[in-house]
Amino acid sequence: MGKAHKKEASSAGISCVAAAIPFPSVKAKQLGVMTASFGAGAAALIADVGKQYRRYDSLNTELSFLEKLKQINWSQSFREAGAQSLIAGISAGVTVYAASHPKFINFSEKVKKLSYEQIEKVLKKSGFSGKTADDFCRWFGVRKALVAAGGYSRSLAGILKNTYDGLVRAGYKVIDDGSSIIFKNVKDLPIAKISGDALHIKIPYDNGWATQSTNQLSKQVYTSVAKERKVYRIGRLSKSQAGEAQFWSPESPYSYKSIWEYASKYGIPEANLKGEGVFFEVGIIPENVPFITREAPCVQSNLGGAIEVVTLEKSIKLESFSTVKFD
Repeated sequence: MGKAHKKEASSAGISCVAAAIPFPSVKAKQLGVMTASFGAGAAALIADVGKQYRRYDSLNTELSFLEKLKQINWSQSFREAGAQSLIAGISAGVTVYAASHPKFINFSEKVKKLSYEQIEKVLKKSGFSGKTADDFCRWFGVRKALVAAGGYSRSLAGILKNTYDGLVRAGYKVIDDGSSIIFKNVKDLPIAKISGDALHIKIPYDNGWATQSTNQLSKQVYTSVAKERKVYRIGRLSKSQAGEAQFWSPESPYSYKSIWEYASKYGIPEANLKGEGVFFEVGIIPENVPFITREAPCVQSNLGGAIEVVTLEKSIKLESFSTVKFD
């Protein structure tokens, strides 16, 4: 009797879900396949998540997708479905549900742009296990930071391991192919990578990457900057980038007797330090923001060669900014 009762209740559950979700008639067969394959729980979850998401999307247009995702009451959505049947059906459910709900149509693609850690945090907050997060991410194609047992990240140590851990904590997307690790931002653009036992920062010219130098002075400067986090920069507003810049000095220009000696060592064109709008700024590299140290390249007649700091674009927190005039 107990088994017969359960079967009857399950059939009624599917009928209720099919009647409650306003799918267009042309999608009726897809809905039937989905519920037959994955159970009513999957359809019920998608309907509830879709309803909640659309509500938060319309009421909080200024919130990011991740913030809207955090607002969803996952426990409420999961209450009538087993987690595994629910996750197994969610991918198919999103496709069908989105057909008649345009607000929900990009849900899957937006989920893919989140990191595993962000999704895990959202689900755990609702009381679900790491196993549920694994399954959820697998179905949506979200890569976990450690993608394989033999992943390159497992071999990291020292500074590279600390850098890797910091970028993972910061929520960057991690792609580990076993021989290199690429870190991507929310726009799915690469910002840094680890390969050849070195950290590389993405830059807009040369070969596209600035690489940590292996000479002893560069290593010493790196250690000093990692401790103090303070960097300096001079330039001209009409010629140079300011706070958004990637290239900085670990030394203040005022520590040199001649500003032109400083400019020569750091490859700064003299034209960038003459006329109106010349500035001096001091910045702080925030924790978990990666950087490298290397020899500054030559620019025009300036030889370069001093150790410069290269970090992510628009990552520096300005401590001070002032206009100056050099003789």
